Amino acid sequence: MVSTGILYGMGEKQLLRLFKQAILQQPDELTVVGDGANLIPMIHISDMCQVIEELAWNRPDDKRVYLLSDSAEITQHALVKAITDSVGNGKVKFITKEESLWNSDYNLTSLNFKIEDKPKPN
Repeated sequence: MVSTGILYGMGEKQLLRLFKQAILQQPDELTVVGDGANLIPMIHISDMCQVIEELAWNRPDDKRVYLLSDSAEITQHALVKAITDSVGNGKVKFITKEESLWNSDYNLTSLNFKIEDKPKPN
């Protein structure tokens, strides 16, 4: 089984919404939940495809769960700030976790985990 962090690179919906909000400035500020220090695992779509192709051609003997993510560690605040700084007005609004339940990006902003590299089995 293969699972991934947030996909990016080809207009995936999760990040597209943030880019659209920043460009249109609707709302005026992009939101960050809590202090924004939570880690958001991400992976480029082409990197994901390469791993899946490798697994398809070299099927492991045992059943494993593969969690795919880039090696970069980015926090929710850094991600949102980078988007609004590059295509928006640079404004960020911090909201509470309770307020975020009404936020359409709740699933994206509530993630908080680091995927560590493990050596390939022999």
